[in-house]
Amino acid sequence: HGQRVEINFKLDRGSWVVMADRNADPAAWGTRWRPVHFSNTFFPRTMSHSSTKTKAGLANSMQLANQASTSGVPSAPSPCNLNNKTNRADNGSKRKHHNSTENGRNISQRRGDEHRSSHDFVNVNEYESIGKVIEVAFNHQHLSPRNMSAVWHRLSRLMTASNHSPNQQQERHQYQLHDKLNTLFAYTIDELKEYGTIQLSQSAMGMAKIIKAVRFCGNGREMNCHQMFQDSLIGSDMKRKDSLFQAIASAAVPLLHQFDPQGYSNLVYACAIADAVPRFRGSTLFEHIACTVTALKDLRTFKPQNLSNIVWAYATAHVSHPRLFEKVADEVIAYRDLRTFKPQELSNIVWAFATAHISHPRLFKQVAGEVAYRDLRTFKPQELSNIVWAYA
Repeated sequence: HGQRVEINFKLDRGSWVVMADRNADPAAWGTRWRPVHFSNTFFPRTMSHSSTKTKAGLANSMQLANQASTSGVPSAPSPCNLNNKTNRADNGSKRKHHNSTENGRNISQRRGDEHRSSHDFVNVNEYESIGKVIEVAFNHQHLSPRNMSAVWHRLSRLMTASNHSPNQQQERHQYQLHDKLNTLFAYTIDELKEYGTIQLSQSAMGMAKIIKAVRFCGNGREMNCHQMFQDSLIGSDMKRKDSLFQAIASAAVPLLHQFDPQGYSNLVYACAIADAVPRFRGSTLFEHIACTVTALKDLRTFKPQNLSNIVWAYATAHVSHPRLFEKVADEVIAYRDLRTFKPQELSNIVWAFATAHISHPRLFKQVAGEVAYRDLRTFKPQELSNIVWAYA
């Protein structure tokens, strides 16, 4: 807004200390500043050679993490024209895949592995404490996109574990953990443009599951931990959550033709459980993914879980796309043995079609025959309830 903002750096025990405001109100700056720590290895080249670039990058990441844009939604390539660009989209996907492959490696995979050496992998799965995972991620010297997406995945597993209970160290140092989690969040948003397809979908799923766990937090879980993730990933007005998934969508759209079926499924499923529909001018992430999927020749590479999760996500997010649902239904009818579908997958598919108000009698007839043939004791009560509701 034309105001001058000064960010001061100093070297303190190997870390860069950034004085940054956690509050969005510029009038409060100067009186409510607090330190946020960034590992000096996060920006190893820019720190030593371009302080101006580093300051701008950190300022942008903190702005993205703390407030959503109020000047409008970003632009993105228009979704495919459903009338005359279907074949061209499919052919374009093949050309992009061919051109982006070098020595057997896809560019989107290389993007997620940049600046990674053989010794920088962090096995966060060996840690059973949320506090420890945050500490290790914050202090480690090589946070590649692969590592950072693994951190969010591990945090989501710990948040959703029924026996999770923060340790005493986490409770004593909750304030420090909160600042470090904010730092990891800001760093993730700032680096999303460097993520490959796998890292984008894994990070989206991890963060979405954390958000879901925070919403349904209870059953004796530590409320301080709940509040820490609420403040860092969601925010009191949902702006942090919205800016997070908007940033993920902006990084994902240029790579959509390089995603695999699991990637498409994870992206829309994550947005659905986080109650986020990233928007661009004249389109949404859901529309871009639907156009990309429907442009494919067939969906034979999609597993039953992928098909089920995709239509479930669109119905849950209240995003209508009849052509996508029609393609999924035709795939299930023509090429799939329903005996390979799990009860939850059958339940989710018919529930999604009913919720989206999309009629497909042949699909419902085949699913009904499969369900009637099976032992209903293999179905959970919720699955049976959803199935009979869908047919009603």
